[in-house]
Amino acid sequence: MNLSDAIIHRRSCRSYLNKKVENDVLYDLIDKARWAPTNCNTQKSKYLLIDNDSLKQKIVDHGGAGIINNSPQGIFVLYDNQSDNTEYKDYIQSAAASIQNLCLHAHSLGLGTCWICHLPRKATLRTILSIPSNYDPIAYIMIGFPSKKTREVPRKYPLESIISVNRFDFENEIIRKSPFKKIARKCYYMLPVFIKKKINPYIDKLFVKKFDN
Repeated sequence: MNLSDAIIHRRSCRSYLNKKVENDVLYDLIDKARWAPTNCNTQKSKYLLIDNDSLKQKIVDHGGAGIINNSPQGIFVLYDNQSDNTEYKDYIQSAAASIQNLCLHAHSLGLGTCWICHLPRKATLRTILSIPSNYDPIAYIMIGFPSKKTREVPRKYPLESIISVNRFDFENEIIRKSPFKKIARKCYYMLPVFIKKKINPYIDKLFVKKFDN
């Protein structure tokens, strides 16, 4: 598969076979991820392989997306947050570049991935996974063998409508969103775990967008 095809045809996968990816393949994926560009060539990404069902459930119970349990394995991507570029948070961009490498390479090997940011608070993840304070969990990547073929999703906007030269020259629609969801999320994070576990199925129905893939 050439790179152009991988970019165009890769889609997030949320349904997996109960079959684990071999360690040498996971290491190969991470090897390709670490070749992504990093801020000032710091190369400070870390990757935590998650394959323990109880640990995955614990992450879900503390506020992670329920679909995390759909794949037998996943990878937490972390990056050193000791950057002085607070304006553009270049360490997050560095981690995101490595995640894109990982997802594209996985697709080229016939594997599925899903980039998850619906996660517990970072402080909670640091406690659960023994992550030091100078490393931020950036995302959780579900990975495995797809249980069905993913459906291709067309792009929403024509190419010409998203390109401008030298200045922002687009029709711009500002959507005034209610602050309710932000406030509700903050309140949710503050709830005890035993309450989260009871309401998580309802939270998933109300607030988690549903996808075909």
